[in-house]
Amino acid sequence: MAKNKAVVKVLGREYTLVSPETVEHMESIADCVNNKLNELSFSGRYLSQERLMTLTALNLADELLKSQAEIETLKCALEWKKLQDKP
Repeated sequence: MAKNKAVVKVLGREYTLVSPETVEHMESIADCVNNKLNELSFSGRYLSQERLMTLTALNLADELLKSQAEIETLKCALEWKKLQDKP
């Protein structure tokens, strides 16, 4: 599988990402992380860079777990609907 390379910035630091995903996808990931970092950094309190990164990781993990749970709920609802629609 082909690997793509992208240089992205997170908190002003450059990181080189190598992935089978597109460059655009990797840039979107960095944008997502930067948006979360900005949300926390504008919360009105001072956070060290380490704390800011840790809280951002925790917030993103929380969103991921909630999204996965919602997907499972929707899958179950869809399966139930399919069973109800069977003759």
